[in-house]
Amino acid sequence: MVMSREHQQMPIPLRPQFSRTIQSTIAAVSGQIRLFFYTPPDYGQTGNTKRFSCIINAHGGGFCVGETKCLYALFDAWTLIILRYQLGSATEDARWATAVVQHTDSLVCSVEYRLAPKHPFPTGVEDCADAILYIWDHADELGIDKEKIGISGFSAGGNITFSATMRVRDVLLRRGAEASVVPALPKNGYRIIKIIVAWYPSTDYTNTRVDRSRTNPRQDKEMPPFLYRLFDASYLYPLQNIKLNSPYLSPGVASDELLEFLPDDIAIFTAGWDGLMAEGERFRTRLEGIGKNVSGRVVKDVRHGWDHFSQNRVLAMDAYEVACLDINRVFNGVHS
Repeated sequence: MVMSREHQQMPIPLRPQFSRTIQSTIAAVSGQIRLFFYTPPDYGQTGNTKRFSCIINAHGGGFCVGETKCLYALFDAWTLIILRYQLGSATEDARWATAVVQHTDSLVCSVEYRLAPKHPFPTGVEDCADAILYIWDHADELGIDKEKIGISGFSAGGNITFSATMRVRDVLLRRGAEASVVPALPKNGYRIIKIIVAWYPSTDYTNTRVDRSRTNPRQDKEMPPFLYRLFDASYLYPLQNIKLNSPYLSPGVASDELLEFLPDDIAIFTAGWDGLMAEGERFRTRLEGIGKNVSGRVVKDVRHGWDHFSQNRVLAMDAYEVACLDINRVFNGVHS
């Protein structure tokens, strides 16, 4: 008897096979950034000269301090659900990393970027930009194909996929002005990243939290206001010094010139019951308007962070596989 996917046991997610700690070079406050690597089975085998594609991943959690645990109640028409919400850590997207490794034969480099409140905006963005540059600069050593590097991210990390990619441009422009800089610039000018996969990203901080929340068709599924207050008070500090329309905070309102630097292929997966869905879909339309190939979709009838809830594992695996098809298409020319 063939079991339906709903009744099949979900695969155990991979663990990182190794990690590296790198020194920040962009942020005003220097520090260390840890990178966790998930690898295909044949990676690192003696005599293997294969170059692997690589997806850099930025976790979610409101840009806020990891390992903080909060309990809150969510009500629907029938049940009281108590959920444990753990703010971001670099290994929390292990199921996504596993899907990417298994379906695209890529390395996944998950970035433990520094977090607010100790490290407010723009440190997290700049740490992930450092990670992109590290992968590029050390691609030969790591066995990575420089022409097959992408970035993914969830929620806050979805924001970072766009903002860090644009921030890299600043560094590459500086490198281009310094004739003696080694390694050289990417062949296609200032584009290292070939594909972005963004899951329910925040894209426009010029919208207030109240306005964002009002766009959610299911207010009972919106995240609790105290979490948003925690995130914003920690990350946007001091608020009076923050330009909410900065492209590195609100990529959805970045100039066309900066958005042109993004890769041609972008996948955006928004959540139907999420206050960030409307701005994410506006951003999709804008990117399409400047000629980007934007895939992904609105995942219906799910709240923010849906793929990290156990009851949505099957739906998450299906969506991850769809995203991996896009990665394969861009990296390997493989079409479904």
